[in-house]
Amino acid sequence: MSKVIMLGGEGVGKSILLTVLAQTYRTRNNADFFLEAKNKDAALFCHLNWHLLTEKHEWPPPTPPGAYKKLLWQLHIAGEPARTFDLICSDFAGETFRRVFGNDDTSSPDAAELTAHIRTADAVLVLINLAFLLDEKDIERRIENDWAIKNCIDKIAAFGGKRYCVVFTQIDRYYNLFEQVNNNCRQLLDKYFPQIAGVYPDIDIIPVAAVNRTDLAPGDGENVREVPAKGFCSHNLNEIMKWISETPAVQSTDVPETTYTFPPPMPLDPVAHSAKRLWQNIQYSLYLFATAVVFGLICLGSNSPVFGIISVFFAVGLCGSLLLVFCSGIDFARAKYARRKAYLESANQS
Repeated sequence: MSKVIMLGGEGVGKSILLTVLAQTYRTRNNADFFLEAKNKDAALFCHLNWHLLTEKHEWPPPTPPGAYKKLLWQLHIAGEPARTFDLICSDFAGETFRRVFGNDDTSSPDAAELTAHIRTADAVLVLINLAFLLDEKDIERRIENDWAIKNCIDKIAAFGGKRYCVVFTQIDRYYNLFEQVNNNCRQLLDKYFPQIAGVYPDIDIIPVAAVNRTDLAPGDGENVREVPAKGFCSHNLNEIMKWISETPAVQSTDVPETTYTFPPPMPLDPVAHSAKRLWQNIQYSLYLFATAVVFGLICLGSNSPVFGIISVFFAVGLCGSLLLVFCSGIDFARAKYARRKAYLESANQS
């Protein structure tokens, strides 16, 4: 029985990636792989999370600290003869990962359990969301996250006899970074994780996008948030399955480097892009309107010409902002019309 663990900090998308993998390969329609759920936790995990992604258009909740899911599948691999072996995936909380490897906390029960599972694993996938790390404003927190990833790989390598790789998740969020290095994953690791690239020059790297398209939805207050879009697709899942399928129960850590094909950049959704811009312009207009009203009321009770001049400036800015709202509204309507027209044309053709 081969044991595979996915590790990573908060926000890397472990649960989402596991869900999409299990759903994509749950039937034999795929020519190479078929994943058969072998325990209730695996079946519930896939069903509930997939329902959230596709029906509710919400993200699955993160694994809570202290929780651990043992998900058992049987992986059927096509070939002559066909091969079958058991696959155990262990899903740990991202906070546990950061506490164990970022702060070297080995005293808690979940930390000891995580270490024990790594020791008995045959393969470990270390998930990295590069956009999440680069967007971290707290420099101390970012260094801690970087160190946690490096320390994790060090401990995996120290156990010996295991295969391990780096998985760049949510690559649809930072296509521009890949373009800067000519879509070369190795150069991306060299640029942003030089310590890992220097110590482990032959480590396998797999870029993947479990959910490649998102829409905007109302968030807390006046904020908006991204949610899974209807009809989203996934990229490079087959490369993960190939890598896992090459993992026998006993395997040396000397794994030859594999070249992975990076998918072409996905075009931006024009409707979502125009809706986001329209919402931002509306917010700017509301801020300017509120400020202009405040200064106008002050001017009514004051003889100072300074407040009058400031109010005029704000009024001019408000007019310009309203013009932007009008133009953004036209762009949004055009994008919606183009999408509807394309849908009707495809429906007529079919």
